[in-house]
Amino acid sequence: MPQSMQVVRGLLAANPDYWPAKTNADGTTSSAYLRATVYEDRPRVRQKDGSYTDPLGPVRTTVKFWGQAAELLHGMDFRQGDAVVATGRMGDPDAFISQKDGKAYARPVVIGDSMQIDSIVSQRIQLARERKRQNKEQAGAVADAGRTDPWTDQVDASRGEYVGDGVPRTFNGEPFEPLSGYPTPGAAPAPADPAAPDFLSTPSDFTTGNAR
Repeated sequence: MPQSMQVVRGLLAANPDYWPAKTNADGTTSSAYLRATVYEDRPRVRQKDGSYTDPLGPVRTTVKFWGQAAELLHGMDFRQGDAVVATGRMGDPDAFISQKDGKAYARPVVIGDSMQIDSIVSQRIQLARERKRQNKEQAGAVADAGRTDPWTDQVDASRGEYVGDGVPRTFNGEPFEPLSGYPTPGAAPAPADPAAPDFLSTPSDFTTGNAR
């Protein structure tokens, strides 16, 4: 009865290990061999705080190739972190002793038939990196402008700046604060109030239309 095909999808945990074909001392030959370790993608569970996590942690699966398949894949120069999809049949698990706790464990093994770049996941990773780069550049541009938030930054009244676009304003040649409607205190007198009793006390030449 044929075995069902196994599909391993995830990120390479490290650069694949490769041993080229060779002739042994006893005259026998050993085929080329390539071994890749893949952190498999697993469904994540939603937590109470709204985040998603894998309660069992990442699962590492070893995918093994021999002969011409190993040689071809070695030529493709896979690297750690590459998103890949590997297919094959289930093999016997690899037993190993953990360096963390000294206990024995077994790692799933797939005897590989093919492995290729996962174009969908790779594109998502590339787009995420591009967005991160753009956000960093925008943040740097704002910092270079000397202002992180134009609505909350402190302004310098002596330069006539105000909360808004940061463009200096003047009134009668003096710094002017548009939000208050008056010049900077002490920099220039406030405009006359038309309701004041002495508003018309200033002489004017109504025959020429030019106020003095």
